[in-house]
Amino acid sequence: MIIMRSLIIGLISIIGSSHATQTDFTCTLITGVPEIVRDVSYFNQDDNVGMRCFWIDGDGRRDIGQQFSIDTPVALRSLALRIRSAASSSLYERPFRLTFARQISGKILPGEIIAEYNGLIPAKGQVPSSGKWLVLDFPALSLERGEYCFLLQYAESGANGQAVVLTAGSVGAYKNGKGFQAATPGAWAEGRPVNFILSSDSVFSDEPRILKVDRRGGTPYATVAAAAAAVEPGDTLFLVPGSGPYREPLFIRTSGTAEKPVIIEGNNELVTGFDLLTGFRAENGVMVCDLPVEFPCVLAYQGERLRQSAETGQFTKYAVLSADQKRIGLLPGVETNGWEVSARRFAVQILNVSHHVYRNLKASGSQNDGFNLHGTGDNVLFENIEGFQNLDEGFSAHDNYQCEIRNGAFFDNDNGIANMDSNVVMKAENITIYDNLGNGLWLRSGVGDLKQVKVWNNGITQIYFDTDATVQVTDCLLIEPAWSNRVWISYMETRNDTAVMPLRIKSTATVNGGSVQVHSAP
Repeated sequence: MIIMRSLIIGLISIIGSSHATQTDFTCTLITGVPEIVRDVSYFNQDDNVGMRCFWIDGDGRRDIGQQFSIDTPVALRSLALRIRSAASSSLYERPFRLTFARQISGKILPGEIIAEYNGLIPAKGQVPSSGKWLVLDFPALSLERGEYCFLLQYAESGANGQAVVLTAGSVGAYKNGKGFQAATPGAWAEGRPVNFILSSDSVFSDEPRILKVDRRGGTPYATVAAAAAAVEPGDTLFLVPGSGPYREPLFIRTSGTAEKPVIIEGNNELVTGFDLLTGFRAENGVMVCDLPVEFPCVLAYQGERLRQSAETGQFTKYAVLSADQKRIGLLPGVETNGWEVSARRFAVQILNVSHHVYRNLKASGSQNDGFNLHGTGDNVLFENIEGFQNLDEGFSAHDNYQCEIRNGAFFDNDNGIANMDSNVVMKAENITIYDNLGNGLWLRSGVGDLKQVKVWNNGITQIYFDTDATVQVTDCLLIEPAWSNRVWISYMETRNDTAVMPLRIKSTATVNGGSVQVHSAP
């Protein structure tokens, strides 16, 4: 996590009404929902209005607060507040005060002050954008069962624009208390509940974060995109088991470091470019459906990819493609449910990032590659991945990438694995590549270190070392296909190929180590 630290000034902590000590507190800006224990909280991701806290010369002031209840005694250490908006000068090394008080039952007016903390909120240049969080970590504050509130206020006046707008919900949304505000000190009136998390754990920590994603709800993130936007070095993006499929791209723009890689733990969930194909209707006794995307695209029926016969140009099962390739008609007995169509360009996109680890992840249904690497990056590791039913490759590295695959399966794509550029370096161990329409393993150029790779039943070439590829081979084998002529239509690089060759090695390619074992078809 990248933590932006403010300058810190002293604070006075008042326990009860007489005991005072000198201490410090930290102020942190973070992206994404804080991964801290939510002992007391109100957070609604859909809230989109704000409560503005300010003390501006010539414009007066507004303090804001929030009531909350404690059911079980707790020692609180952190308060996280969600930012609704902040101009470039809104958070500008301004003295800020956080006060805890007992709540007078049935009234907005706070009662006895329990603790008061004074400090600076972040300096100019450390301003968060909408949706980020401002986290105040303070010494442990022990609270018994009861009704409490916290108050937020600028401790000194400032110039115009030095204000902060916190995300707030509708009045009455938080059942354990009310939000409130004061235009002048002590003139408290009911307001909206602010989005807040009060926790017994401090977010100010070097421990790596786990960003949990569950599209069904119940976690800080309901979409892969939201979690991906919050990722910082050292974080783990964690797909909750059983929560998929995720019909959206996985694209993380943040690099990790050698000490703090970004980890994606897929838990064998699926990230897919497929959308459900709907809109079937009866015409002349046949169920037909218009294709929402231009053909060629990937169509799947109840998990099985449709293939076109190289001889007839028609699908081999389940449906007939119209002459203009804009709709399908179902064969007798085929149901209208369970149809999918590739609708997005990528499933997992890796672009100009380094030090990523992708584990236990499946990628399917893209209009391009399941796992697509472009730009410049190194130390990108894939462990136990599957790329299948993509219009182009299951896995493809381009440009200037150094990557490694440990345990992978690539099937039902146009090509299984295809690396395209001379500056690509790939290690691949314990890999299976099968049932792709065109090539199985194709290294057009670059460097490949292949161990325990098994390839079979691909439409054109099982293994192809092309142009200036330099390859180290250890314990690799292919099984010759049972056909000698093209069986299926492919759509991308091999669409015009006619010769079926089990193993193809260009004279300009370099192969070191052992040779590829070639077995006859069973």
